[in-house]
Amino acid sequence: MSAIQTIRLGPAVDVYAHRSYMWNFDNYTAQTLQDRRINISIWRTVEEVQHRMEITDLASKLAPFVRECRKQIDGIRRTDWDVDRLEADDDWVSKMPLSIHHSVVCYIRFGKDATDTNKLDKVFARCTPLWADTGAPRYDAVMVREYEQANDSLHGNKVGRLRLLLTIQDTGRLDSEGKYPKYAGALVETLQVCDGGKIDARTGMLRVQSIKPSSSRMRRTLDALRIYDINHIARPISLVPTDINVTDCFFVNNYSDWDIYNTIYDEDFERINRAQVNAYARKQARTRR
Repeated sequence: MSAIQTIRLGPAVDVYAHRSYMWNFDNYTAQTLQDRRINISIWRTVEEVQHRMEITDLASKLAPFVRECRKQIDGIRRTDWDVDRLEADDDWVSKMPLSIHHSVVCYIRFGKDATDTNKLDKVFARCTPLWADTGAPRYDAVMVREYEQANDSLHGNKVGRLRLLLTIQDTGRLDSEGKYPKYAGALVETLQVCDGGKIDARTGMLRVQSIKPSSSRMRRTLDALRIYDINHIARPISLVPTDINVTDCFFVNNYSDWDIYNTIYDEDFERINRAQVNAYARKQARTRR
C-alpha cells in the first residue's frame, strides 16, 4: 500500500454566488434550513441538490452512506453486504443539509528527494462543473481504497471518476456537543478492471472500462455509482483512452509519477519485456541474413 494520506476537502461552495451554479433562491428550502440555524449559502437540502444537479438517485446513494457512518461511530461491525445494501426507503435523508466541494487534498510520494523517497507532497483531486477559465467541467479520476489487504494488481483499490464531493449533516442525530454530526464523502463512478486485472504486456499499464448502469427496479445493492468516505479517496490518477475513438475504456497511467509507478505494476513485466525484446532481436537478425 502506498504511503498516501487524505487530509481534507476543499472549502464548501456558495451555490448562489459561485459561477458554476448561480442557483435561484428557494424560499421553502431556505426556511427549512434556517429553522435549524444552518447557513443557507453553503448548505442546501439533499432533495434540492439532487434536483438542481440532475443526479436522480443521489438520495438512494446517500442513505447507505449515512447508515454506515452511523455504524462506524457506534462501533458496529460492517460486512461487504451491509456497505452495498440499498435502503428500502431513502426519504429520511432528503431534508438533510448537504454542502458541495470542488477539491480534495491528498498526499502522495513523488520520490524526488533521494534522501527520503517516502516524503509526502500535496496534490489535489478536482471535481467541478466549471473548471477555471476553460468553460468545461473537470471530474478527476481517482484511486479509491476498497480493501485494506488484497492480492490483486490494484492492492485492494478501485479506479473511479469523481462526480460530487460533499459533506452531509446528519439531522437524525446529535453528537456529544449537541450538534449534528457531519460526514464527508465522494460520489464516485467506479470503473471495472479488464483482463482479469492483468497488466497489459505491451504498455505495462492496467486497462479499465466503464460499467453500464443497472436499469433494474428490483436492484437491492449499489451499482457503479456510489459514495465513499472521503478518507477512502487515496489519490488522483491519470487515465489514458485506449484508442482515439474510445470513450469508455482506459489505461491507468502508471508512468505519471513515482508513487503510482510503485503501486501498479506486473511483477513479471521485466521478464516478459526482456523476452519480447529478445524475440524481436532474433526476428531482426533473421531479416538481415
